[in-house]
Amino acid sequence: ELRWKACLRGCRPKNLKGLLLDEKFTAGFDALLDIPGVWDGMRLTTLQKMMAMGCRDECLNYLRHIKEVFTGLVGKDALGKIDTATVKALEGRAPGASTKDLAELRGGKIFSAFSDREREMIYERLQMIDGLVPSLFTFFRDIQYLKLCIDCLKRLVTVPKRESVCETLARTYSDKNQRKGHVKIQITEDSFVDQAGTPADCIDLGIRQLVALAMRYYPAMKADPVKENPVRMAPTKADPAVLRSLAELASRLGFDTPQIRELIRYPSLRTVRLDSSPSMPLHVTSGDGVAMDHRSGIPRTEAYEEDRVFLFVTQLHNEQQNWGEGITSFFVRKSVYLAFFGRPTST
Repeated sequence: ELRWKACLRGCRPKNLKGLLLDEKFTAGFDALLDIPGVWDGMRLTTLQKMMAMGCRDECLNYLRHIKEVFTGLVGKDALGKIDTATVKALEGRAPGASTKDLAELRGGKIFSAFSDREREMIYERLQMIDGLVPSLFTFFRDIQYLKLCIDCLKRLVTVPKRESVCETLARTYSDKNQRKGHVKIQITEDSFVDQAGTPADCIDLGIRQLVALAMRYYPAMKADPVKENPVRMAPTKADPAVLRSLAELASRLGFDTPQIRELIRYPSLRTVRLDSSPSMPLHVTSGDGVAMDHRSGIPRTEAYEEDRVFLFVTQLHNEQQNWGEGITSFFVRKSVYLAFFGRPTST
């Protein structure tokens, strides 16, 4: 152990030390030691940024998701037989939705340590995967996107050290503006419905709805620039009307902080609102669909613009499953969201 640690260069030794001091993150990564093939995607250079994001629970959800997907394919006792080539072939694929992906996996040389009969059983299970196949490689790319969204929510609260943004938000829930026994669900920019739910559901689904708004508007809520002159306030790059929309939604969902009350005083511009769309997003398409190198990380501008009108929890939690030749960018966005946040326990 000491010999391979001595081989680390640059920021890697410091980042690894920081990881080992965090018991929860260490346990999350340790759980993947059973799968040797995923470790080619480990990025020690990114660990410090990951731990500073304030998204521990969401990151741990993603790491558990990796373990669950591969365990579902081969069983926990055979995880050690999954090699790097297999993981590289699987990561980012959607064999449960894309006929093209499934066909390419069948034609490849994967799961080489398994018998022909075992491989046939694995191919059957591949078709049951909901969303994209995750890996450590996709994880470290996708946290770049998660950071953009969570940074938006940081404008609503002051996050104590060692607490996540979502944990802090949960503590600010006040039951204000809420109907007892019900949860407000935003279905378009300007319309809501009530569904039965507990206070815990209000908190969970409320935070998810704030995340969804951040997914729709994060380019307009960029972090403020660093102040070069401590006396003079640096101008914000964020759109104040969008910040107000975020705060208004938080307040309407029952969250209350000084930051929320301050942002609600910002000017309101109707032009920032997205047009309501009665249509449903497509999950699959004819043709190749989204290219492999666009299935993780920050979405391309064209994909972002196409998908943002559908980024509400009613669509992100929709359990419909379709088969098609390729997958759409909305399928990718939904898969990444669910990898970090999972499905809600409430109906």
